[in-house]
Amino acid sequence: STMGCQNSSLLGRVEPIAAIQRSGLADVRTDVVAQVWWPKFRSRFPRMGVNSRDFERFFGDLVDQPAGYGAAASNRRSGFLTSVFSAFDFSGRGVVDGYELFACLLILSTGTLHAKASALFQMFDLGGRCKLERPALVMMLNRTLSGIRKGCSCLDLLVPPGLLEAIIDKGMIRQGAEKDLGPSDFMTWWHYDGLVRSFLHLFAAGPEDIDKPQGGVSATAQAAQLPPKAPSDDQNKETKSDEKEGSGEMEKKEE
Repeated sequence: STMGCQNSSLLGRVEPIAAIQRSGLADVRTDVVAQVWWPKFRSRFPRMGVNSRDFERFFGDLVDQPAGYGAAASNRRSGFLTSVFSAFDFSGRGVVDGYELFACLLILSTGTLHAKASALFQMFDLGGRCKLERPALVMMLNRTLSGIRKGCSCLDLLVPPGLLEAIIDKGMIRQGAEKDLGPSDFMTWWHYDGLVRSFLHLFAAGPEDIDKPQGGVSATAQAAQLPPKAPSDDQNKETKSDEKEGSGEMEKKEE
């Protein structure tokens, strides 16, 4: 089994469910989701959980209302937001997980894969140390995948038990990391891991969102100012950060 949708090669880009699309939560610029919406959500809901009423109020204020339709459009938008909440509150607990929700919104946002990956790194850097330890990496992948299952048209996403942990361990070994990954190592990891990269390509809006490798190093890896490779056209070596900063325990957040 592999991580992805059955017959994903026939699907092209994975689309958000209709409620997300019609509510205005899809195709928002990545920087807006990461730098405007997410900080506001964290400030207002520090426990990272939101109920239906607050969900509709919060996103109803953020999403631009269609011009010229007045109360009718507002009511329709409210109905779509209610449907989005219900999709993410799959268990019927009356609360939606903010990490799960925003990981999905980032993946479905309009931006490059590099921008989305960078935003996810910052979101799950709970202690603000510019490092993701293994528990945070596992949490990031779990919440992202569970959010995508609920918020996108890919209904048959298959993730064999233990696969996420194996991907993370493989990436940390490849980067020579013992306990955590910094931003450069993280970017290199997902660029070089074929499974993760292929999965992310399902959510690229077009060729401009996909960072094509150049001489073995992707364009976005270069943009992230990763350590340069040895000067050789034929070399295709891994890049890794030389920084060895101390790491602390991941700050735990109550869901």
